[in-house]
Amino acid sequence: MEQTKGKNIKTPETYADIFLALSQLDIVNDEFSTRLSQMAKFRNKLVHLYWEIDDSLVYRFIKENMKDFGEYICCIKKYLQNN
Repeated sequence: MEQTKGKNIKTPETYADIFLALSQLDIVNDEFSTRLSQMAKFRNKLVHLYWEIDDSLVYRFIKENMKDFGEYICCIKKYLQNN
C-alpha cells in the first residue's frame, strides 16, 4: 500500500488498475474510472489478442468513447492545477 495525500491506496497491478487508483485519489470519479479501466482492458485485448477482435466492435468503441479522452485530459489538468 502506498500513502498519497493521507490516503492508503493499493499499488496498481495492471494497466487497468491505474484508473481505479486515480478514483481512489479523487482525480476521476468512480464511474469514469470504471470506463477508463474497461478501455485499458480493451486496449490490452487489441494488442495481445487482436485476432479475436471484431472490426465493428473497434469502430463502435471508438465512436462511443472518443469523448473520454478529452474528459481524461480535463481531469488531469484540473488535478495538476490544484497541486
